[in-house]
Order: sequence, then structure tokens, then C-alpha cells
Amino acid sequence: MGEGRLPALESDLAQNPDLADRLIHDPQAVLNNYGVNIDSAASSQIKDLLTAQVNSGINPQAVYVAVKI
Repeated sequence: MGEGRLPALESDLAQNPDLADRLIHDPQAVLNNYGVNIDSAASSQIKDLLTAQVNSGINPQAVYVAVKI
């Protein structure tokens, strides 16, 4: 998996809290929009990881870092 346009994702997350929520709930769709193609298994793993981080109190806008695999 390449980084695609993840720097753009970082910038967009800083400006749009709703994007962080969409990333948590549908990582595959959001990442595909930024040129990072993942399969449904990877999407599920990312979703589980991000959900666990948010549930532990991490700000949803900071969770994108976990996506840089």
C-alpha cells in the first residue's frame, strides 16, 4: 500500500471533523478517495483499530496516523 495523498488527508482531517468520523466508519471509501486502495479485510482491521483508539479517548481527528501502515 502506498501513501497516496495521505498528506492531503491529514490537512482535510484538521479542517473537517466529519471526515474523521467517516474515516472511522468506512476507511476503505475514504482512503480510496485519497488514492490509497485497500481491500475489505484491511478496511475492517483499520476500522477496528481506529474504533479502539477513539474508545480509549484519542481525538478522532488524530487517528489518521494509524492509517499510515
